Amino acid sequence: MRSGGEFVSSLRRLKQRSGFSYRQLERRAEAVGDTLPRSTIAQALTGDTLPRRETVEAFVRACLGPEQAMMGTPQWLAAYDRLAEGNDLGASPRSTLGTGTGDHRSHPDRPKAQRRSRSHGRPPTGPRPPRIRDAEELMDALRHLKRRSGFSYRQLERRAEAAGDTLPRSTIAQALTGDTLPRRETVEAFVRACLGPEQAVTEAAQWLAAYDRLAGDGSPAHAMPPAQTFLLVDTRPVRPQPRAAANRPRNRIRRYAVALSAAMLLLLSGSAAPPLAAPAAPAAEPVAWWRFDDPENDLAADSEGRHPLRTAGRASRIAAPSGQALLLDGTAHTTAQNAVFRTDLDFTVTAWVRLDAGDGWGTVLSVHHGDFDVFLLSYDSDKGRWAILVPNQATGWADGDQTVFSRERPKAGTWTHLAAVYDLKTRQLRLYVNGELSATRSCRRLVRATGPLEIGRALEQGRPIDHWRGGIDDVRVFDRALVRSQVRSVLLTRT
Repeated sequence: MRSGGEFVSSLRRLKQRSGFSYRQLERRAEAVGDTLPRSTIAQALTGDTLPRRETVEAFVRACLGPEQAMMGTPQWLAAYDRLAEGNDLGASPRSTLGTGTGDHRSHPDRPKAQRRSRSHGRPPTGPRPPRIRDAEELMDALRHLKRRSGFSYRQLERRAEAAGDTLPRSTIAQALTGDTLPRRETVEAFVRACLGPEQAVTEAAQWLAAYDRLAGDGSPAHAMPPAQTFLLVDTRPVRPQPRAAANRPRNRIRRYAVALSAAMLLLLSGSAAPPLAAPAAPAAEPVAWWRFDDPENDLAADSEGRHPLRTAGRASRIAAPSGQALLLDGTAHTTAQNAVFRTDLDFTVTAWVRLDAGDGWGTVLSVHHGDFDVFLLSYDSDKGRWAILVPNQATGWADGDQTVFSRERPKAGTWTHLAAVYDLKTRQLRLYVNGELSATRSCRRLVRATGPLEIGRALEQGRPIDHWRGGIDDVRVFDRALVRSQVRSVLLTRT
């Protein structure tokens, strides 16, 4: 064990193996008389320098429990003291590492750039995105980014919310202490919150390029490489004992110590189990799929055979990259004959769209409830953006906190793939444009729509509005909240 970063990495593995949340660890520590706020745990596990000694002691006891901690805690503290003595920090083993480069708080007069902690040869700013070589370096760089920003978890959560992202502080803490790459949208929102809107314009793309290079979609790069072996037991050769001594009965404590040492050896050497990898998202099957490849008539078949669409108005077929597509002239629309999916549960809708005129609002897909819509995927001509709208059921208007607008501006006459996701568990709306997450927003729980699904127009006080002008193709509906890899799979299998 050569650095505080490796020690902290072992602490993170200990927490993962314990299975306890920050809140549970805080309560377990309190039950045995220790003070261990969950904010302190999160801060300790996201750094690359040694935490305070009393924090480590309370944390290890909370993870191991009273019985195991009796034998395990001294070994952790012995390793801690060896590192504290060898770090040339000018501090005693039982100090809080308050001098030298290990803790900038003890030198308030030192310039901030000089007070940053060093990590055995790595630059204080961490690796730049283009130079990141593996998942471990990416996670290390994200932790460096947070420290450089100077923002707390709560501040980052608020900055993300102000930018239209959803980034709970618990998600940040979990992401920065994990052993696998977080979700891509989490990284994107986190980087934007740390950098701010102006700097993020130029730098966020570099972080996402580094993430995509490592993660791909289900590639082994999702897994962190095995951590370096950190032994908390003495591995020097044992001198053979006399036979009589070797045959003596061993007491319960000695047997327990040997078993515990072996278990901790496996735990911290990474050989007890393979590295944790982010599982590849399974393929999703739609509950409805309209390809619009059938002959021109007033019916459009559902490939799943359950939800045919009936067309009204001037609708026709046009050539599309995948065959044929539906063309609407601003007066036509098509309606499902029965309920397709529940809007109060997880769902995803995807579609290829071609906007032919950007001078007015246009609705790709809507789901009616009484005289209004519960959900709309549309083009907002006022903002010049793709949009997800969740109208207020009393007024019919989509409030500011119930709208999601894309960063991208539509290009007239260009086919674009859109995906709108409602995630009930996180109460989040996500908008993907051409397979990339464009925007997210927290939202209230959607009501269960009682009206039909329509393609090509919306409803306000029972009156049809915002007809679509352009092409629509390959519309799919899923009864689950798709993740990025699944959205990209849908995009790449246009038919």
